[in-house]
Amino acid sequence: MKSAVTARSVIISVLLIPVHIWWIHTVEAVLYSVSPTALSVFFTSVFILLCLMLLNAGVKKVRPEKALSQRELLVIYIAMNVSGAVIGHDFMHVFLSDMCHPLRYATAENNWYNLFINKMPDWSVVKDKAAADAFYTGGASFFQWKILKHWLGPLSMWGAFMMILFCTMLCVNTILRRQWTENEKLSFPLVGIPLEITDEKTKLFSNRFLYAGIFIGAAFTVIQGLNGLFPSFPVLDFKTVDLGRYLTDPPLNAMGSTPVRLYPLAIGIIFMAPADLSFSYWFFYLFMKAQFVLGAAAGINNIQRFPFIPEQCFGFILGIFVFALYSGRAEFRRIFLSVFGKKGNSDSGEPMDYRHAVWGMLLGLLCLMLFSRALGTSCIVAAAAVGGYFIISIAITRTRAELGAPCHEINQSAITYIMLQNLGTATLGAQNVIGLQHFYFFNRCYRTNMMPVQMESLKLSQETGLDKRKTAGILMLFSFLSVASGFVIALSRYYSLGAAANMNDITILLGSETYGKLESFLKNGTIPDWNGIAAVATGFIGCALLGIARLRIPGFPLNPVAYAMMSSYQTNNLWVSAFAAWLFKVIILKYGGLKGFSAALPFFLGLIIGDALAGTFWSIISIILGFPVYSVFP
Repeated sequence: MKSAVTARSVIISVLLIPVHIWWIHTVEAVLYSVSPTALSVFFTSVFILLCLMLLNAGVKKVRPEKALSQRELLVIYIAMNVSGAVIGHDFMHVFLSDMCHPLRYATAENNWYNLFINKMPDWSVVKDKAAADAFYTGGASFFQWKILKHWLGPLSMWGAFMMILFCTMLCVNTILRRQWTENEKLSFPLVGIPLEITDEKTKLFSNRFLYAGIFIGAAFTVIQGLNGLFPSFPVLDFKTVDLGRYLTDPPLNAMGSTPVRLYPLAIGIIFMAPADLSFSYWFFYLFMKAQFVLGAAAGINNIQRFPFIPEQCFGFILGIFVFALYSGRAEFRRIFLSVFGKKGNSDSGEPMDYRHAVWGMLLGLLCLMLFSRALGTSCIVAAAAVGGYFIISIAITRTRAELGAPCHEINQSAITYIMLQNLGTATLGAQNVIGLQHFYFFNRCYRTNMMPVQMESLKLSQETGLDKRKTAGILMLFSFLSVASGFVIALSRYYSLGAAANMNDITILLGSETYGKLESFLKNGTIPDWNGIAAVATGFIGCALLGIARLRIPGFPLNPVAYAMMSSYQTNNLWVSAFAAWLFKVIILKYGGLKGFSAALPFFLGLIIGDALAGTFWSIISIILGFPVYSVFP
């Protein structure tokens, strides 16, 4: 039986969204002390969920009938994930960093006005020098007309763009949902965390292994944090050890930085994923490093950007996307037939009817392309940029649905990067380059991509009996409130504190990253890089071959989705945690079987909870002290 979304769960969510946004913005932008949105599981969302459950336990003792149900708790958890994805480091933070940077840092020497500012639409960035300067110097109010008027156009246009983007994602997720959740029965490992924590019949919180995991996860992070606060505090170093420091002779020195780091939160998340993913993650990491070493040994590492890891990874992403479409081809064919009135699939119980989903997707994609055209790109470039973004988003969502990737940072395999680096800026032309770089803020790393958040929310609805159409409605409501709250809260703080006065310089660095690259692209025109294009093709073929091997060879251990993550900087941080999680899982399954795995699972859930609690503690301490203390991740 379907259950409607209750009014009180929505009201609590609406009240908590601004709090969550303020919290994440403070630690990720103002202080840059920790990045809650860097991993697939936002530890701030887990902490808020645990706090609500603690309060709920008290209410149950006094007024049981007034206690929140599991469904209501999960609605609030969904709201926290949506708000985290909007305000997170790889979405609105980058967006706001980009809005004032050109006017603030344009000089006669860099010639930015003639190079690109005068070629940007007036609504695409803030084009008033005084309003841009106040963003960095602080001591002003955002809510004064002389500043606000210069933001109304950009915020209206980009806010509409964001909502169209999220709505289009929901339409795509509606089309994909049944195939992935019911036909293929993908495991959605990350969904198991809130489901298990909030299960009203669970015996999880009476399990001693859970508390052992919480103690170890929390103790690890508290001790590491004490060392960060008091450097003389004795502790084993799990943050700065780097194998690259000891490999100084060629060709091994070509490996570069190879950190050895452990994160209890990451170990817990990866343990819940299938063993082939955790094995593939660290195996492919070492395989990637081996390519650098072999290239140095063969003397071909002087080829610029060899061995083209970002391009290889993009080829794998294309392969994952094509496989997802191919595996569901019969389902998708029936969906499209039903749109045109022919015998197809029933859409009862779906987030929206298929007619609206298909036409909404097509209309949304068209609007996003028209937006790109308004920024100056050609029709072909607009279609490639928007289509490529959704290919990557679908691949990321598939990866999380199938294997629960702990982090899906895909910075240098972004569609904008692939196009600019490999098609050649001279070939594309200045206006296309400028238009593409406007999309940098949501193509930077993809860690806070909204599409998997939506799909996992729909999966939570399916598992708990929530009405999926109501869930789709609150997803869009929470998205709108998060965008509006994010604009108001973040900009009020930028103008009061000053991005260059009383905040960490991360905002300046992000803006410099966007426009420094744009300046380089425009001043140093490049031609098509056929080596990079060949690497994309090689990656696609490699993904196909690994996919065939998994189908034909029972127990084949290499999963191609892990290779798609290899261009990520965070892979450096996670590979040892992946190795540890894989080793624990293999040993437990070998000597304890599935029964042993089930018995051990609470311990690893405890690692997640303990690290989240301790990480929250240090983030609050950093807010109180006004400077960074310790980061759970990275």
